[in-house]
Amino acid sequence: MKKAILVTGTPGTGKTSIAKGIAEHYDYEYILISGHKDYVSEIVKGVKLIDVDKMIKWIKERQERSEKVIIIDSHLSHYYPKELTRMCFVTRCDPAELRIRLKKREYNNKKIRINLEAEAMDLILQEAIKEEHRIHEINTTHRSTKSSIQEVIGVLEEKKKKSYGSVDFSYYLMKP
Repeated sequence: MKKAILVTGTPGTGKTSIAKGIAEHYDYEYILISGHKDYVSEIVKGVKLIDVDKMIKWIKERQERSEKVIIIDSHLSHYYPKELTRMCFVTRCDPAELRIRLKKREYNNKKIRINLEAEAMDLILQEAIKEEHRIHEINTTHRSTKSSIQEVIGVLEEKKKKSYGSVDFSYYLMKP
């Protein structure tokens, strides 16, 4: 079985564009984790709640059946087991730009605030570190999708060293 590539990050940071671009570049199988009936535990106020254990089981079954490397696109993909994963890419974006992106998606103010705070606190990066993945952090702020995809390709082909921890948006938490 070929190891998976994970693309994770706060909503609006560029996960889907990067994951689809990598899948297309290498002819990998793209898997979007959004709200499949096999792993949604319930719907509360219109929000699909994901049962992570069921999600992992569902992905494992897809991975076992696939002839290709799978790319998993989700703000939860970093929960996928490290032993089944080649690399975890964490997409990041400055909260000032992320706010604009989320407003374009018509997120309400509360949802925007929660996501901006999560981004400023490195929440998803810290969760990926806790899961002990091989991690590369991509700052998508003011960057083209093509440039971000080229960075991922460089890491996957070992032309660019994987790294994380240099992106810092904690300034946002100091704002009144």
